Amino acid sequence: MKAQSITKESHTEIDLHQILALPHEEFLPQVFCILLGRDPDPFGLLHYALRLNKKISRTQIVVEMRSSDEGIARARAAPCQELDALTRRYLLLKKLPLGRWRWHFLRRLEPRSVADNTFHWEQWATAYVQSAIITTVPKELDQRLNELQAEMERLRTDLHESGESLAPQVSPSAATPPLEQTLNPAARPFIPAHELPWTARSIYHQLLWQLSA
Repeated sequence: MKAQSITKESHTEIDLHQILALPHEEFLPQVFCILLGRDPDPFGLLHYALRLNKKISRTQIVVEMRSSDEGIARARAAPCQELDALTRRYLLLKKLPLGRWRWHFLRRLEPRSVADNTFHWEQWATAYVQSAIITTVPKELDQRLNELQAEMERLRTDLHESGESLAPQVSPSAATPPLEQTLNPAARPFIPAHELPWTARSIYHQLLWQLSA
């Protein structure tokens, strides 16, 4: 689930107030996208969601992400003088031995309209992560599954044609021994491991056993 940035890829000033006023469901994904240049990772998303659940201000969350190693490295790509000033103040307050009281001296820039005590950030973040995992299918896996299906269809066709060509050569008077007596594991045809996947090899062997019976 890729977050689409509300800002354009340029070195123009980002609108901090617009970011802080975003709906709950868009806030953290947008902050990750704008300040860190990537989609939220599960650990980071849940970490900040838990902090918001503890009534940490949105302003402080944005400043914390800006002051992280990733945020500092990407500061030039997402310039904002107001955010930089808040970050410097945040780092100064962080050194004071005042506990949680020190954050009362950090301005809150988010509008009151986003203050919602009923929104459960942790539940939302958990659902977001689960949705991202379910909907994200690696292209390599999808392509490999398609190749496997095509490979199995080809094997089925080839073996069916081989069975038909061998059928007239079988003597009608020849007694067909029981299947369990004709299966000889030592006589299995050798299939190079690099040519077929494990599932295809297994099915291929079973079909060859039946044809050789």
